[in-house]
Amino acid sequence: MSAGIRESGATASFEVDVPMEAITAFAQLSGDWNPLHTDAEYARNTEFGRQVLHGAFSAGLMSRLAGMYIPGTDCVLNTLRLRFIAPIRPPARLRVHGELTSIESDNGKVEATITDAVTGMRYVDGAYEFGRHRVVDTRARAANSALRKDLPADVVLVTGATGGLGAALVEKLGGKGIALSREVRDGTLALNSGDAIETLGEGSVSAIVHCGWPAPDNSRLQRRAMRCCTHRSKCGVRMRRLRVKFSSHSRATRISPCELMRKIYSSR
Repeated sequence: MSAGIRESGATASFEVDVPMEAITAFAQLSGDWNPLHTDAEYARNTEFGRQVLHGAFSAGLMSRLAGMYIPGTDCVLNTLRLRFIAPIRPPARLRVHGELTSIESDNGKVEATITDAVTGMRYVDGAYEFGRHRVVDTRARAANSALRKDLPADVVLVTGATGGLGAALVEKLGGKGIALSREVRDGTLALNSGDAIETLGEGSVSAIVHCGWPAPDNSRLQRRAMRCCTHRSKCGVRMRRLRVKFSSHSRATRISPCELMRKIYSSR
């Protein structure tokens, strides 16, 4: 059992015994009394020759893999795909194996298989995508509650505002600029509170500005942009214009970080 597997290529597996009684137990839980699963005489006269395990039982094993192994107990399952290759006929001993094939921030994808632990026969191929849940930071909620009292009717949300570029923009915007942060900071809208959207109340958001930049922060970018503004030269850093995006209603205007800094500091 784990919480927080984050390395791409990580694997995990477990084995489980599935007795005949598991069919009835699953039927009672799900309400699926399909005779192929629950009626031995009926199943004997089908092409399968005997009772087979519910396909959805495999989904439960995938859920166990996700919630207890990869990524672990902080998992939120987003999607699940199963492909049934061969029927599972209890009693059987199954092996469930998964590999974390991609990971980005708190989201990832796992490829998984269910096979016979004795013979190696493959029964199910599957894949799932996941996010992560976390305990709500009560301090963040308290900070957001205090911030709500002073919010203007028309705000501009700024991400990445703990770095030099975003902080400068929030300062320039004055009271209309609201910094978004994953940490509890005075005057910022904490995203880990679980009520960030509710904090805005009935006020309107006129624009969202994304100033995110790779760790540790964007202070180096700010210094380079300031030199560009001073010397009126072209920025020597190859920066993607997608890094900073203004979004106002349904329109979006892209601007390079250097151009943004010039706009911010032009009137100082």
